[in-house]
Amino acid sequence: MKFYYYENDANISYRGFFEDAFDAGASFNPAPDDFFLTDRTAFDINHDWEINSQLRLQTVAFWSEMSREYWRFLVDGATTNSDGLTVWNYTDTVQGNNRYFERYGFDSRLVMQHALFGIDNEAQFGLRYFEEEMLDNTVRADRATPRNPNGPLLCNRVDSANSLALFAQNRFDINDALSVSAGLRVETYEQKRNDRRQAVDPVDTFSNTEWLPGIGATYQVNPALQLYGSVYVAFAPPWWAVSSAPMTCQPKRKNRSMSISACAGVLTRSGMNSPPSRWTSPTR
Repeated sequence: MKFYYYENDANISYRGFFEDAFDAGASFNPAPDDFFLTDRTAFDINHDWEINSQLRLQTVAFWSEMSREYWRFLVDGATTNSDGLTVWNYTDTVQGNNRYFERYGFDSRLVMQHALFGIDNEAQFGLRYFEEEMLDNTVRADRATPRNPNGPLLCNRVDSANSLALFAQNRFDINDALSVSAGLRVETYEQKRNDRRQAVDPVDTFSNTEWLPGIGATYQVNPALQLYGSVYVAFAPPWWAVSSAPMTCQPKRKNRSMSISACAGVLTRSGMNSPPSRWTSPTR
């Protein structure tokens, strides 16, 4: 089991120097009261079961929670400082663009050694499920109490997604030098957006199922040199700003990204005692 915790309080902003301040070599903070605050807590549990000499089941369950708060003071144009340099003219209103994330799920795969066609083979069968959610809030406060919001929420929405993926692949060890792997990944997912400022609590949804085949190979030229290559189908789900648009405005189906990708390369090793690695299909 692994546990992680991370925290960062950064006195930074998008706002930078005006040209005259930059030319003068200014080194002051152009946004002295803006802060980017983040923290992340996570853990995962791993399980490895060697069923027998030909079967092995490996599983990991994971969870994480993260907050990201960006507090920035609004501006009213520009002014000059005591050195006559142009600087931002900050108001007494600070805006928090704050997001909170939670993600959990599991990934399990069964590895099987077998002798199909009279040669060494390694088959893998996998299952992965996860859910994730983001709460997106935009709030405002004043300089006297910059972390205590007042007034209505300018943004209050929940974006969420869940995904179920299965894959199967087989690696054929043709001989001591050449291995060929082929696999197929199937993933079904659903995205939701809930604008919590609306009285009727509407939910926009988008879902799809993707079929993602792949094939690749490695060739061991000598103990220190390996060639590899693969061709596979990949995808990226649509962005929310697009996928939740009305069908009359933007067709949902066309907004996800699909591609046929290829890669090739050379792996070299020097002064290492470990054996060369076999290629793994990208369909996982």
